[in-house]
Amino acid sequence: MQKRRTWKARAVVKASLLVFLIIAVLAPLICLLFSIGSVDVGSIVGSRQFLESLKNSVLVTLTATAVSLVLALVLAWCIARSGLGKKGALSQLLSLPMLIPSISHGMGLIVLFGANGVLTNLLGLNTSIYGFWGIVIGSVMYSFPVAFLMLLDVFQYEDYTVYESAQVLGIPKIRQFLSITLPYLRKPMISVMFATFTLIFTDYGVPLMVGGKFMTLPVYMYNEVIGLMNFGKGAVVGLFLLMPAVVAFLFDLFNKDSGNASFTVRSFEIKKSHKRDFVCRVLVGVAVVLVLLPIVSFALLTFVEKYPIEQSLCGLPCEYTLYHISKEMFDHGGTRMCGVKHSDADIVIFMTQDAVPADKNLVANLVKGLEEKDTAVCYARQLPNENCRIVERYTRSFNYPDESRKKGKADIEEMGIKTFFCSDVCAAYRVDLFHKLGGFESPVIFNEDMFFAAKAVFAGYYVKYEAEAKVIHSHNYTVRQQFHRNFDMAVSQVEHPEVFEGIKSESEGIRLVKQTAGHLLKQRKIYLVPKLVYQSGCKYLGYRMGKMYKKLPYKVVKWCSMSPRYWEK
Repeated sequence: MQKRRTWKARAVVKASLLVFLIIAVLAPLICLLFSIGSVDVGSIVGSRQFLESLKNSVLVTLTATAVSLVLALVLAWCIARSGLGKKGALSQLLSLPMLIPSISHGMGLIVLFGANGVLTNLLGLNTSIYGFWGIVIGSVMYSFPVAFLMLLDVFQYEDYTVYESAQVLGIPKIRQFLSITLPYLRKPMISVMFATFTLIFTDYGVPLMVGGKFMTLPVYMYNEVIGLMNFGKGAVVGLFLLMPAVVAFLFDLFNKDSGNASFTVRSFEIKKSHKRDFVCRVLVGVAVVLVLLPIVSFALLTFVEKYPIEQSLCGLPCEYTLYHISKEMFDHGGTRMCGVKHSDADIVIFMTQDAVPADKNLVANLVKGLEEKDTAVCYARQLPNENCRIVERYTRSFNYPDESRKKGKADIEEMGIKTFFCSDVCAAYRVDLFHKLGGFESPVIFNEDMFFAAKAVFAGYYVKYEAEAKVIHSHNYTVRQQFHRNFDMAVSQVEHPEVFEGIKSESEGIRLVKQTAGHLLKQRKIYLVPKLVYQSGCKYLGYRMGKMYKKLPYKVVKWCSMSPRYWEK
């Protein structure tokens, strides 16, 4: 009777697992296959963005997997083969990251190493966490605990008898490692490698937070499905993301140890070694700190009212709707136009992701600048970051003085091109006038804000520069980036002769260079003048090439541009 009850219980468990497998695994896979039938798989797989995302995913995953395996192997050996105390607690601490969503690891890295990160400001770092290495670091934090636990289990069940025999025979330790340890670890290491690879390859949380422009396959899928509701394309990408898991499953299936023999494993006898234990203590301690620091910093953020400023903007409601767009859809003018169409507000504020309000009065001051109904747009003053170089710092003061000004058609003779100067880094627009004047142009490679400002001025309206509305925003562009930027600037001017015809913008640039050189001399930094001349020469070269872009080959134009996707539209 007892056996019969046991058999029934097992049957119920097996049936429940089968139902769960059908609902949770097979049904979604079938739906996935049906979604693929309605799309052109060849065009999706052969597209430049898919191939680039796949390449990025493979590079990130291979790098992060290698680092995770080495780190997990070293730490697992330290825990299992040393005389450290409280091994259980240390193992739990090292395993903690696997219990946290990967997106939290990415957020923790931003809190620490972002543009306004705690360690960035504390140590005066001039590096960016965004991109390839940011994803690698976050992926290692997220994935190595899995590899660590698997390898720790392997070490704990290794039989000491073999090593004891080798010691009796006088075999050196290096020979023991090569002849005993490595063959023992071969199969487990392959399984650990596949598990870690799959975990990193399919993760979107870390790349979404710190990937920046470095898009991986999961983020590409996320953008297509969530942002564009393109389920067919998402299904194709999903199949590629399944491949590592399928390969890992097949490998484990066909590489199982056969036989049902059982034997008793003799635990390792750990001999005293102060030098070994000290090294292990340092390695494990450093690993625990590095692993827990992003998690702790992210957790502490919930108790902070200001990061880096007060988050409540003068009591404004916090309800919002988030719309996603893909990289292919991005356009300086079209994307912002899309934002305006989704808004029912009287005033719309545009602000780039790398601009930070300098105080809590930003919105109030921008809105104040639009009190007069003949003002179409009001843009904010940009203050340099703490790590901003001296030339860029002076450029900010040149373009954004400490006095506000209202600019109109009557100011063209005096101010020239600066009459139309406006920056969507942070700017507020009166929506009724925005629509009346036709909004932004699309597609546009650069200066969508200046083109709108020009339309407003020529139509008899005004552009307001509000010095009391402040954001922290600056760049430390390389010479190459400055070349690309000025190339695009010149292209935009060529494509809009109605704005720039008869107004020389070069004169303003020359004045900036002269004043910057004078500022460097006053600051007794004469050694920076040659660098300024070189940078200015490269900027001017980019500008002149942009002016004649119609005469240049297509590939040269794409290389010179900061926005190569613009030329593919």
